[in-house]
Amino acid sequence: MKKKDLDDAVRRVFRRHEFCAVYVAGPNEVVPRKMGDNRGGRPIKLGITRALEDTISSHLDGASAYYEQRVLFRVWVKSFPIARKLEGLVIQALGVNAEGLRKAFWDMGADFQLEFFEMEIHTIAQCNGIKTWDDDSLFFDLAHEVKREFAKKGKVSA
Repeated sequence: MKKKDLDDAVRRVFRRHEFCAVYVAGPNEVVPRKMGDNRGGRPIKLGITRALEDTISSHLDGASAYYEQRVLFRVWVKSFPIARKLEGLVIQALGVNAEGLRKAFWDMGADFQLEFFEMEIHTIAQCNGIKTWDDDSLFFDLAHEVKREFAKKGKVSA
């Protein structure tokens, strides 16, 4: 099976399942909050996407001439209503530890640990009975399903 065939088949399976992701976007580093700010902050933005490809980063990156903004990670769930529920749970949890900013951004502070935040979102989901995937595990499961479908049709061995 060619890589292009696999990619096309993965996209078809992805669309069939109607996955959605809660994404976290922002700069990949601490940035100054104002002139003379020596501590800085970590502004992040939460949102929901249905696109397997990253369609968010190109829209965010034009916001600053000094630092890059992009999607930092995505947490995939089975549907849009579930993604909306998870987003609400995460925002509720953020209210305790983060300061709300303009344009749906949150300041996570200079000590923000991105990897722990991603784990926290998966934990919040798990505690609320929501199955999640990161990008790698979603692609793995989609590719595995494609391989099973091709094996049923006799196009590849399972």
